[in-house]
Amino acid sequence: MSKYKNFREFYDNELLPDLEIIDRKRKKVDRRIIITLLIAAAAIITEVIIFPREDEGLRVMVPILTGIAGFIFISIFSKSYRKEFKRKIITKITSFVDEGLIYTPEGTVPKSEFVKSEIFPLSCDKYDGEDHFTGKLGKTDIEFSEVVAKHRTTRGSGSNKKDSYSIIFRGLFIIADFNKNFKTHTVVLPDTAERLFGKFGQKLQ
Repeated sequence: MSKYKNFREFYDNELLPDLEIIDRKRKKVDRRIIITLLIAAAAIITEVIIFPREDEGLRVMVPILTGIAGFIFISIFSKSYRKEFKRKIITKITSFVDEGLIYTPEGTVPKSEFVKSEIFPLSCDKYDGEDHFTGKLGKTDIEFSEVVAKHRTTRGSGSNKKDSYSIIFRGLFIIADFNKNFKTHTVVLPDTAERLFGKFGQKLQ
């Protein structure tokens, strides 16, 4: 049980001091991102001008590599800020909601649990996620995280064989035990007939 009577009191005492520090760092990160974008843009323009038109491959490849390098630096700056926000703010909010909840920023619902749900008919060939929560809310055992699941499609054969991936699920995947016993395996799915055909689908059912 939280020692604070309401979220406002918790926010003022626990979150606000950290948020002020993080916000100052965010502004520094924003400045670094803007500077990186300006440097990358200036470098790309310079490279396009100085490389001879005859060498088309180099004239195209070097600016692309410069743009990729700039994007990597921006990602590094943003990631460090996001990690600190999750570690300090989200962790505290989780404890405020319920001390029985455990938050793991880089964790995810196990792939085996995702597949065992049998909600998605296509095979899950690539799986990733973040922001994993597990524990109890009241008397309910609960586990959830952001999940990105992809299905692999293979075309061609031999040296022409190519794999492509399509997303079968991207979102919050939740496992909850409501202490209800079923005699059979039950899967609840969206009402696709009504969604596709409207009132006609409703009558068809």
